[in-house]
Amino acid sequence: MSHMPEIGRRAFVAGASSLAAGAAIAQSAPPAAPSTAARPKGPLVWRDMDQAELDAAYDQSVWAPTMRQVIGRAMLAQMKLPV
Repeated sequence: MSHMPEIGRRAFVAGASSLAAGAAIAQSAPPAAPSTAARPKGPLVWRDMDQAELDAAYDQSVWAPTMRQVIGRAMLAQMKLPV
């Protein structure tokens, strides 16, 4: 009979939460790219993009909806650092 090593409560909870987070990430759909087909295209400013398309390409909030919370937490953590 093989003996399985005992798993502590912390290790079990950490593993279970990792599995749950991985499943949630796998089920979530990737964000859709902003649509620019419904509006008339303005003058080209770079390659085949007009100014609105170029601005949309650099707008990271579309791809990172929790960006403000992440930046806020980083700033709060930075304020807590000793000088």
